[in-house]
Amino acid sequence: MTSSSQPVDLATLQALFGDDHGLRLSILDEFCATTELYLSEFEAASTITAVGAVAHKLKSSARTVGANDLADICAGLEAAAKSGQQSVVDQLVPRLAPEIKKVSAFVASLPRT
Repeated sequence: MTSSSQPVDLATLQALFGDDHGLRLSILDEFCATTELYLSEFEAASTITAVGAVAHKLKSSARTVGANDLADICAGLEAAAKSGQQSVVDQLVPRLAPEIKKVSAFVASLPRT
């Protein structure tokens, strides 16, 4: 897990997209919208392999926007799924929704001007 007290490291997007605050907000808003779809995919996943595949997709997106704690959870899920560790998957899946809510609340709190 990251040591940051914020669920999103804004410097990550600034490094990628510079000082365009509107663009960074747009990317974060889109990310938050897609995380809801990923949660639905996790709920629909009927095999450990399917969980691993969804975790891989969300991990990549989360790292890109700087949601590092969320990405770390997904990395753990992906690794556990690849090695068939169902008990680890069962421990990590319940951590997804709360972390996604933290990210979404943080993004919603960002100044829009």
